[in-house]
Amino acid sequence: MYLLEEEWVLIFDRMRSVRHTDQYSFQTHPSKEEVESGIDTAGKFVDRIESLLNETGIPERS
Repeated sequence: MYLLEEEWVLIFDRMRSVRHTDQYSFQTHPSKEEVESGIDTAGKFVDRIESLLNETGIPERS
């Protein structure tokens, strides 16, 4: 059985919470470093999903 690791669920739950706070509060906006880190994490997530798809035999889209 192929499963996405729990760490990804926790990472994206935290990112969802940060995004929610940013959109619906008057707190400061994320820094450039925080945004770049989020983009980097998203890229790693896409890589992991592609790897899971390859493991299950589902072809990648081009």
